[in-house]
Amino acid sequence: MPVTDLLVTLELLPSKSEARRMIQNGGVKINGAKAESIHADIALEHGMIIQVGKRKFVKLQMHQ
Repeated sequence: MPVTDLLVTLELLPSKSEARRMIQNGGVKINGAKAESIHADIALEHGMIIQVGKRKFVKLQMHQ
């Protein structure tokens, strides 16, 4: 899943353009590592932690 789509789907950011800006400014971390590219695809995993800015965190819970 594209990282910009993921951020909008999880309602961490209001739009894809805002998600692109946040990634380019270094404000998005996935499992503690900065998201480097706006074109990156993310493989969703159980327990994955996504951080936007200093205070927004989401931990993914996958259901079987």
